[in-house]
Formats: sequence, C-alpha cells, structure tokens
Amino acid sequence: MTQKSNEAPKFNFGSLNLEPATIQDLGFLSRVKGIPEDTLDVFLPFILKDLRVTYWNIAFPIRAPEKEEYTGVILNNINYHEIAEGSDVFRSLWIADPFNCRFFAQKIYISNSVIEVLSFFDQYKFKFDFKQSVFVSIPEKFHELHFQSLKNYYPNAAFVSLFGKCLEGKLNDLRLACWVANKSLDMNTVEEELILNYNDKEIIFNPANLLSFNSFRKASGLKNVIKVIKPKSDSFNDDLNLHENEPTKKKSHYSTY
Repeated sequence: MTQKSNEAPKFNFGSLNLEPATIQDLGFLSRVKGIPEDTLDVFLPFILKDLRVTYWNIAFPIRAPEKEEYTGVILNNINYHEIAEGSDVFRSLWIADPFNCRFFAQKIYISNSVIEVLSFFDQYKFKFDFKQSVFVSIPEKFHELHFQSLKNYYPNAAFVSLFGKCLEGKLNDLRLACWVANKSLDMNTVEEELILNYNDKEIIFNPANLLSFNSFRKASGLKNVIKVIKPKSDSFNDDLNLHENEPTKKKSHYSTY
C-alpha cells in the first residue's frame, strides 16, 4: 500500500469486472467456509463477484459510511485474499445494513473479517435482535479514521467488538474502547512484554498474552464503554463449523473478555 492517511483518492476499478453475486456464486463461503445459505441471503446485497478470469473471486466492496460509491474492494477465494490496488484502507470499510437502519442504527458489530461477521451472525441470529444493527469489517489495519467516520454517521450506535482472540484482536478492542471514551493510548512491545501508556499511565503485561479487555480495564480504570464478544475457539468461523460437525453438542453461549 502506498496510500498516505491524509489522502482520499477516487478508486480506480482498473481491470476489475464486478457484478452482483448470486447465492450460487458463493460456493467458497457456503461449501468451504460452511456459512449457511439463509445467512448469505441476508447479506447478499453487500457481496459482489469479480469476473476478470475464467473463474470468479468473491468481492466485498468497501466505502465510507456517509457515501454510496465504492472506494475499494476486498477479494477472497480459496487460499486467496487481496485488497484491490488503490483501495482507500484508511477511511473505507465493508458495511452491511441488511435491515436498512441507515444512520438510525443502535449497534455496530465490527470485525477485521467479513467471514467472521457472517459466521457470528449465523450463530447468534436467534439470540440477539439485530434489527437495529449494522455490520462492519475493516479492510486492513484499524485506524481512528474508521472509528470517527462510523461515530459521525451512526451517532446513536453502541459498538460491539468481534475482533479475534489473537494479540492484535485484543489491541483492537482497546483501541476501539479508548476512542469511544476519548482516552489516549500508546502501545509498544519489547520482546514478550507489552507496554501500554493510557492517559499517561504506564500499564505492562509480561508476557503480552496475559492481556485481556477486562484485565486492561481493571488496571486502567477504563469504563466498560463497548461490548466485547470473542469466539469460543480461534474464530467464529471455526465455532460455526465445529457446531455443524458436532450436531449433538449444545451451542455454547458467547464468551466475553
């Protein structure tokens, strides 16, 4: 990526050949990733396909919340993940509003993977009321510009973090919570040690994998300004396929950290 954070270029579709996807086009999501077709049908208006070659790639268009035009594309297929050249990764997100909430949304579910969002939705669609919710995935790294654009367009929405259980996912939880609370946070890692400077207070986790959202809140005094939901296994997609492959097991309630 050569784009600078203060740039907002007009996306050039170049050699991309994007068309609306059908359920039949989404075999990678249904057969490989195990996402049921009824869930894919809910999100179908927010999924495209790229027909540049004899086969097609699934395309997740990204844009700023307040704009309709696409400013980039995330491309996926088996063993393939790419962000189209020229995509605005600093301001744009994959945004799905299947219940037509527009700026009246009450909740924003945010992840770093569209597949994780779809997998989460499928498992919790009968537990949570999603009728006033939008679903978001960042294209690359989580930037404050992403947060600010979401906050500005959805002023009444609370954030629900679906970032993974890895260290970067936990750090994204902290970034999001601190942005919501208008608190400063600087991060640095030295070998296995994680050093966090929160509002001029130094908090150290040694080793870094001891970090959790609740342990940081306890050490920092940060209020619980967001909801954090983590998968039971390594990912929501793994959880989904575990349940599909082990139908005799009861589905567990979500875990929070």
